[in-house]
Amino acid sequence: MNKTIVVAFAFAVPCFVAPFWLVANGVEYKPVLPRGVPEDTTQEELDELIGQWTEEIRPTSRAGSKLEVDEASVDLGLIEPHTPVSHIFTLRNSGYSTLNLGDPKTSDDTVIAAFSQRQIPSGGEAQLGVKFTPYLESGPYSTTVTLPSSDPAQPSIELRVRGQVQRRIDASPRAIVFPDLDPRDKPQPQTTLVFCKVFDEYEIIENVCDLEQCNWTIEPATSDELAEANAKSGYRIQATLPPELPSGRYGGQLHLRIKPAGEEPLNTQVRVSAKVLRRLCIYGDEIDRDGIIDLGQTFRGTEKRAVLRVNVRDPLTELPEPVVEVEPSFVNVQLTPHNDGAGTPGCYLLEIVIPDTAPICSHLRPDQIGKIRIRTAHPRIPEQTLHLRMAVTPGRSANL
Repeated sequence: MNKTIVVAFAFAVPCFVAPFWLVANGVEYKPVLPRGVPEDTTQEELDELIGQWTEEIRPTSRAGSKLEVDEASVDLGLIEPHTPVSHIFTLRNSGYSTLNLGDPKTSDDTVIAAFSQRQIPSGGEAQLGVKFTPYLESGPYSTTVTLPSSDPAQPSIELRVRGQVQRRIDASPRAIVFPDLDPRDKPQPQTTLVFCKVFDEYEIIENVCDLEQCNWTIEPATSDELAEANAKSGYRIQATLPPELPSGRYGGQLHLRIKPAGEEPLNTQVRVSAKVLRRLCIYGDEIDRDGIIDLGQTFRGTEKRAVLRVNVRDPLTELPEPVVEVEPSFVNVQLTPHNDGAGTPGCYLLEIVIPDTAPICSHLRPDQIGKIRIRTAHPRIPEQTLHLRMAVTPGRSANL
């Protein structure tokens, strides 16, 4: 306890005596100046400078400044969902002294507000731009921007932008999707209804699709179709794809330019997509969706075998003159016709054998992985390449 009191007393005495020593010896306090301020700046000048900075951020009331706005609340009418919208407010100073503006604060984090200048001279004006994106599909939308100012009669003013979010042109469904297409079948037509709940009448003046394989027809929607969509006007669009498309994914946009009666033209798009299944399908526990056959690790001197089912999805169900090439070459692979018991055409078995004489090796890493290449005289399935992941490790010790 005594040691604590002594330490505290020894610390307090210098702190108490120091101010008197500084005054007695004529030492002046000199504040640390902000970067860019001259060293010979007096305290009075520094106080004035700091006051100007504070005024720029949070303007203090200034007699003679008066803020006026043409329209503090604006109705933008119909607003497209997920589409950037902007509006410019004009701010005027009808007072006899400079009007200072503070930082605008918005009611929504997605709203951006910025003005052309912070200070408006007497009789002058400035612009406040407001930009926002309504992230809702439909319904009323409004946002508020609070703007501080040096007007003593109104230290801050609220500016409001409102509107009704609604698609002027919509589609049901909003995308034309061809489900997984079997190459043996003719793709069935897919339909969408492009409609409008706002305009009583409109015309499609341009229509272009960047998916070159797609063909389409456009016809006016029936009264029943419009009633089901609660629409005033619309068109039915039917899209078709040709048969025997190569396997893979397809995608594009149907671009429509629409001219409502008495209105400016509008642009809208309908997405078109399709997936054509592989013509040579291989199934089994050892193969994944990327065509990688994983046989894992096996000990040297032990045979490992895997049998996969192969199905030909094509009007020509046979694979003429099949040739199988394998890397590494010591792996044995055979492709043979198979009767599944149900008489399904185009069935084969792919048998893969790692013989017990296989050398120690690793084909697990991507740069080491093996390959199985199947070549045929089929007009639409000339070649199919599969990847083979496997390794042969030293056998178990007899002492284990």
